[in-house]
Amino acid sequence: IICIVLVGLANFSFEMSMVIYNSMLAKIAPKAELGWWSGMGWSLGYFGGLSSLGIILILFINPETPPLDLDPKRYEHIRISGPFVALWFLFFSIPLFIWFRGDEKKPPNINYHVKNIFVQLTHALNHIKKKPDIWRFLLGRMIYIDGLNTLLSIGGIYAAGTFNFSFKDILIFGIAINISAGIGSSLAGKIDDLIGPRRTIMISLSSITIISIILIVIKSEFYFWIFGIALGFFVGPIQSASRVLMAKLATKKMQTQMFGFYAFTGKVTAFLGPAILTTITLLFESQRAGMITIIPFFLIGFYFIWKMRDNH
Repeated sequence: IICIVLVGLANFSFEMSMVIYNSMLAKIAPKAELGWWSGMGWSLGYFGGLSSLGIILILFINPETPPLDLDPKRYEHIRISGPFVALWFLFFSIPLFIWFRGDEKKPPNINYHVKNIFVQLTHALNHIKKKPDIWRFLLGRMIYIDGLNTLLSIGGIYAAGTFNFSFKDILIFGIAINISAGIGSSLAGKIDDLIGPRRTIMISLSSITIISIILIVIKSEFYFWIFGIALGFFVGPIQSASRVLMAKLATKKMQTQMFGFYAFTGKVTAFLGPAILTTITLLFESQRAGMITIIPFFLIGFYFIWKMRDNH
């Protein structure tokens, strides 16, 4: 129970910090270079995650005799990943705390904001209602990000069930996709600045849709690797460009509130994609049939982004 509570608190704290973190983009990056900064941020995030995973594998999981007297029979060599990641977060947060000064203003009145939280929420909702592009984007992102998260979370299970991937194969496949996504994020940043985040999202969604269909249809393990890694190349850009588009749509005064809704729409329907996929998979007794259900999420999300004005 204690472990579940701690994991819940950690996840809650992480999501809260991401709202603030994303809202900082418009404050630290020049307006003409939002795409590049966001892309590099996502890219470094991917490679940072891979680096921490690599260190954990090399130092704790692979050795026959793990360091620090860790007992493999009690899975301590795996459980150490929690404290390790906590220290990783702490260490790489230090530069932000030291060098980022933020706004040179008086500290906000916390009591005032807590007492008026519902007033602020109502104000933010009214603002969204008056801005069609904002609610279209949030609604579209809510749908396509659900499809994307479902694809990424179920992808390993699909690979194991359809192509007989071992645990080691799935791990290597995941690392390859993350590397591809990191490269895609870094390259897409400049493209984002040239053509805009809306078009970058549409191109990425179109590419992900086509590649996903190919991955569902093909029966060759070799081509599954090729197109799976190619899919990762467009995962990073769609996440990076989505953040940039939100930063451009929100006014400076409402960056934090809008990124709060941004985070909310990315989680509120997180159960829907896996639930539909699982239902269809069991109904037709086919993983391929289940995977087909992800495609409409991309198409519907694309529609809402396409309906936005062409000036973002």
